Amino acid sequence: MKSLNVDESSAVLYSMKIKNNVAIPEWVSENVEKVTGYSPAQVIQPAWWNKCIHPDDQQIEVDVNEKLISEGYITYEYRFMFANGKYHWLRDEMRVIHNDEQDHIEILGVWRDITEERNSKAKLLAHEERLRFVFEATGDGFWDWNINDHIVLFSDNCWHLLGLKPTADGLFPFELWHQLVHPDDSAHVQEAANRIFNNESDRYNVEYRMRHKNGSWVWILARGQVIQYDSNMVPVRAIGLLTDITERKLNEQTALTREHMLNQLAHQVPGMLYQFVHRADGTPCMPYASDKIEQLYHVTADQVKEDATVLAKHIHPDDLVELRQSILESARTLAVWRHMYRTVDNNGVASWIKGEASPERLNDGSVVWCGYKMDITAERVIEQQQKLAANVFIHTHEGIMVTDANKTIIEVNPMFTSITGYQRSEAIGQHASFLASGQHTQAFYENMDQHIAKDGFWQGEVWNKNKNGDIYCERKCISAIYDDNGNIFQYVGLFSDITLLKKQQQELERMAHYDHLTKLPNRSLLNDRLSMASAAALRNEEKLILAYLDLDDFKPINDQYGHSAGDKVLKVIGSRLQARVRATDTVARIGGDEFIILLHNKSVSGYQTLLKRLLNEITQPIALADSEVVLSASFGVAHFPDDASSPEALLQLADKAMYEAKRKGKNQIIEYGKAKAAGWQ
Repeated sequence: MKSLNVDESSAVLYSMKIKNNVAIPEWVSENVEKVTGYSPAQVIQPAWWNKCIHPDDQQIEVDVNEKLISEGYITYEYRFMFANGKYHWLRDEMRVIHNDEQDHIEILGVWRDITEERNSKAKLLAHEERLRFVFEATGDGFWDWNINDHIVLFSDNCWHLLGLKPTADGLFPFELWHQLVHPDDSAHVQEAANRIFNNESDRYNVEYRMRHKNGSWVWILARGQVIQYDSNMVPVRAIGLLTDITERKLNEQTALTREHMLNQLAHQVPGMLYQFVHRADGTPCMPYASDKIEQLYHVTADQVKEDATVLAKHIHPDDLVELRQSILESARTLAVWRHMYRTVDNNGVASWIKGEASPERLNDGSVVWCGYKMDITAERVIEQQQKLAANVFIHTHEGIMVTDANKTIIEVNPMFTSITGYQRSEAIGQHASFLASGQHTQAFYENMDQHIAKDGFWQGEVWNKNKNGDIYCERKCISAIYDDNGNIFQYVGLFSDITLLKKQQQELERMAHYDHLTKLPNRSLLNDRLSMASAAALRNEEKLILAYLDLDDFKPINDQYGHSAGDKVLKVIGSRLQARVRATDTVARIGGDEFIILLHNKSVSGYQTLLKRLLNEITQPIALADSEVVLSASFGVAHFPDDASSPEALLQLADKAMYEAKRKGKNQIIEYGKAKAAGWQ
């Protein structure tokens, strides 16, 4: 046996005997040192081998010996620490060699390092999991169509789109598919299929409706491509995806409905609704104009959509310069544009035009106005009455409240009732402040009055209270109406309920900056706080301590108890960490089981004590549904600006120190500066 030469082999041979249920190594091939770094003399020391087996695999070794004695042959896998301190996966095969001696059992074995094989399998599984996740995350379903046999294989997501339970083989009956397609869509769906049958196209792309199990109609986008032809180049197989586009279709329908409503409203408004853009290069255009533009300017909306310079030809020469100046001034100050001027038709007949629009500066430097223009030629003599009528007509989609000069309500529209809950009879005669929620100071209302007195209007957001006592947010514009002497005699308030929008904005901000599971700051918010904290620390000559925390052996919790249990553990750990730090400090979850703790200007003894407490907190048991788990964590600590001069470098050094804590046995705190001073890099 000892003369066997296996030095060049990656498989290590060995022999041992089992006497009185004790394994006694006798011989190992010389290549064991090349493979593991241990000499043969070390390997055959009594009980030495078991000491290098991974703690989690020790019981496997015990069970193996018992099974080997009973069955005579066994193959099993376990982790074994090589001389470099790293665990490798070994596949060990042992066979009992029968002999005439009765007091012991001879064993011949061979093992191989299968670490690379295990890693390859893990990567393959991870790839498959990512592919599955992509399909599940997007909601797309995969289909495989055998054209000749009219057999379609549906992935689970395809079935789920229709509220159906997948069959064991995944095959979707063609007859059922025809039954579920909307009658109005079956013709063009068949046309798309015929293009495949007739070899007119190798692509399949069609939108249609199918009946959901609950009776509703689901809009489907089916995309695919022929991937196989027979010897006559006739398509025989196609694959593709099904996508639920119901929401998109509903949005498109909503957009069409809104466009129709806008056009209807535009027809009712005694003037032109429009959008005017003054580009950064000085050129004008009018992306939208209602059809009343033809009455006011004698041009079509299409003529000015890309270039509005043609409008100048229809402005009265005496008013053109002042009109241009008013537009430029509104663009400069972003004040509401209001102006009256004359247009001239092709016969030289002049008409008076009044316009008003609110400007907004875009990121590219251009300014866009949304507003209205109307012919006020006949109304010049009754301008006072026409101001109120024009505002009522123009803003019928918003709540309207008209008051006298003392702010006593004299008129409201139906949308006012819809938003506030107060009927017209309940509102008229009340002071406008009866809707106040109490959330604004007196100074807020004084500032509002000052703006109205100065500019003739005020616009902004106001929190008011409806009849049910609910607080809601209004986007509001209050305009002053003047008499012939220039005195205010009425106010018109236009408002819309934007409470839902405000809540959505707040939720979007929360989602963008906070971890959805633990509600802790996420990586994005951490980077912002770290950047600001480091800048402040440099200004104030203060220090920051950053601890990079990674839970030890977290994956087995997911594997054993499921991801919901893992999520609960992460939330509990996050709560424990948050409860221990100061309000000025930050605890963030940056992904997986990794947390960051940012401490501001804390003393050496203070932060070290705190981190030890946190380490102890983490090790406290966490109750699950039917059991409890105990975790530990590895901390890596770096200091700013002592260890790093930038936030990015600080995170990297703390991460590096954390991995050193992992390497040294986990459940401990490693500080980068101290470890570096001790010779670690």
